[in-house]
Amino acid sequence: MIHLDIYAIISDRKDVKLLETNKIKFWIKNKKILIFVAILLVSLFASPPIAMNHIYIGEDVLYHFLRIEELSNNILSGKFFPYIYENALGGYGYGSAFFYPEITLFVPALLYILGFKLNTALNISIFIYNVITGLIVYFTLSIFLKDEVLRSENANMSKWLSLVGSLAYIIYPYRLYNIFYRGALNEFIAMSFIPLAILSMYKIFFKREFKYWKMLSASFSLLLLTHLSTTLILGLVGIVFMIINLKLIISSDFIKSMLKAISCAILATAYFLFPMIEQMFSNEFFYTTLPKLNNIDIYPNQTIDKKVFQLLSEHASQIGLLILNIVIIFLFILIIKKFCQKIKNKKWKIFIKSVFILIYIFIMQTNIFPWKGVITILPIIQQVQFPFRFFAIGGVAFALMIITSIPELNDNSLIFKMIIIGLFIIAPSLMLSDKYLDNLSVKKEELYLVENTWCIGFGEYLPSKIEPSYEKYIKGRGNKVEVKYRDGKIKGIDRDKKESHLRYDIDNRDGEIVSIELPLTYYKGYKATANEKSIDIKQSKNGFVELHNLPKSKVYINIIYKGTVVQHISKIITIASVISGIEIYMKNGRYKYRI
Repeated sequence: MIHLDIYAIISDRKDVKLLETNKIKFWIKNKKILIFVAILLVSLFASPPIAMNHIYIGEDVLYHFLRIEELSNNILSGKFFPYIYENALGGYGYGSAFFYPEITLFVPALLYILGFKLNTALNISIFIYNVITGLIVYFTLSIFLKDEVLRSENANMSKWLSLVGSLAYIIYPYRLYNIFYRGALNEFIAMSFIPLAILSMYKIFFKREFKYWKMLSASFSLLLLTHLSTTLILGLVGIVFMIINLKLIISSDFIKSMLKAISCAILATAYFLFPMIEQMFSNEFFYTTLPKLNNIDIYPNQTIDKKVFQLLSEHASQIGLLILNIVIIFLFILIIKKFCQKIKNKKWKIFIKSVFILIYIFIMQTNIFPWKGVITILPIIQQVQFPFRFFAIGGVAFALMIITSIPELNDNSLIFKMIIIGLFIIAPSLMLSDKYLDNLSVKKEELYLVENTWCIGFGEYLPSKIEPSYEKYIKGRGNKVEVKYRDGKIKGIDRDKKESHLRYDIDNRDGEIVSIELPLTYYKGYKATANEKSIDIKQSKNGFVELHNLPKSKVYINIIYKGTVVQHISKIITIASVISGIEIYMKNGRYKYRI
């Protein structure tokens, strides 16, 4: 009992109580802690299931469930750079990872491995990426505001405004639309890195601060390893910045910084970039041949319905629409200049510019924008697929609008700050209270009824030789081996569903077999052996794996996806470049951006 009495005496001492009080005050006054807590709370309420009662499967959620599940299986098998989803399409396999980066899926995949259900792993990941997004946006806005908006004596105010901007970006309607309505997980994650890319391009192109090539390289590497369409859009933004600053092209410092940024990005993403290019040149896929994926008429006016714009576009040529858009842009620039000449406050200048950027992004969603003409001049824009993807870059303008219109509250305005942060916390629930979502949602307990092995979107990355109605076609074909003989006959051998797609026993003692078509989707990189000797693999006329030159005997065929030389070298390049980058970073010391 003596030690308890001693503790009671110590705990009653005034100096000890004062120390505890000072600790509490320190945690309250430490702005970084409060900033993190605010980002944490808004991120939580902008994540399922806080914002919604049910699980809405959207356009792509089940596809991402398949991706998470397959990545988890590959990780458990020791494959950290997988390209083929072996269990997809009933075991036929799907090479989605060649074209759809996997690195940002490691978070939900690891959670799934730890025992969380797929939807729970996805929900926790969304929360984590919301927090990461908030921190990244806070970091970028701190740099931008300190240089562009606030005077040196108001530098402390940048923390408050940067926090407001980061919270606004987290609840940016298009981000919520992506994750709750469309289930576009990768585009949602890619939006975390857009502010970094825009800030680095702004600093390099407009401020001539070429040291930001590192941030530019890192941001585009992260974008490329998350979502290709978003990377393409940011590349187009970079082209626009370059057109505005054509004089930079002759600057040796600019050329050096861009070469370093591009080189480092290519090396860091080699494990994904080079194999993707190899597959693109080795085969033709649905994403280039399916009309539904390439017909731009399908997509305008999905986001907003403007009948007047539709009527106007029906009676105008693409050249006429192009001229009209040039006039609109010219008028916007003229109006912005007039406003900026009369307004001295930098904040309101940024507000006006941000408003007009968002207005023009809305115009891009309608037929008043000459999409057909743009595609003729720049065919690669087709790969974006949806004009409303351009709303992704509007998130920065949205955040800047909120920042520049919010009061510059000081440290004594804690109550007002809490009220504003509270509004950000409840905003997602209000925005997602639409009964439309509940009607199209799936209850958690009903998710098991959906077989996600067939949920691969439009099958964009299937070989174009496969029947466009791939699900019906492959299900009808089943687990069947088609043997083609010299006399032209084709024999279909049905196999048990439980039998492996990677092991086959064939009798070719009479030597009459010309080829065997296996129930495997063809991608470059399969290796096959017959009686432990390599045999030729080609793509069949139907888009599946086909074996040739079988030995005249009872044949024991083993087939496995081992990858290509390009894939193996690319992995080594990425690993070596990342290790070298870390080593250089540690040796040269920490590079500090001014915040």
